[in-house]
Amino acid sequence: MLVSALGSMIRVLVACTLLASWSAHADNPFYFLQAVNQYRLSGFNVSYLVAIFVPALQLLLATLLLFFPKEAKITFAMCVLVFITFAAAQLSALWRGLDISCGCFGLNHDVMVSVWTMLVPTSLAAISALGYHLMAARPSSRILVGQVN
Repeated sequence: MLVSALGSMIRVLVACTLLASWSAHADNPFYFLQAVNQYRLSGFNVSYLVAIFVPALQLLLATLLLFFPKEAKITFAMCVLVFITFAAAQLSALWRGLDISCGCFGLNHDVMVSVWTMLVPTSLAAISALGYHLMAARPSSRILVGQVN
């Protein structure tokens, strides 16, 4: 029961974080496009697609975590990949000496990419990995097609 409660708390925490980030990006998509483009990881056209795709992915993952708990294991796995990608983008910016805004939660220009901002996606990746582990430890209530009881 403790595993189930902890897993539920982690699902809500990660989902709310994704929703907060999605909301900031959806409220001002042009700022988010500018933030993505400042990382200089690709050309403008790819940055444009990323600026459209990432908020949609954040909303999808949050929705799955909140309303489809039976899919939490695969959703947590996807969250781990997303958060690691965010951390890798920030690490790349640090490595290349870019003095840019993180762009993580909207229009806060004061939050520059740093080791401290990397803690957010890195911590969320670790929390999501714990959520995945907890969901893997839970007995499945599904019966697979063709499964013999």
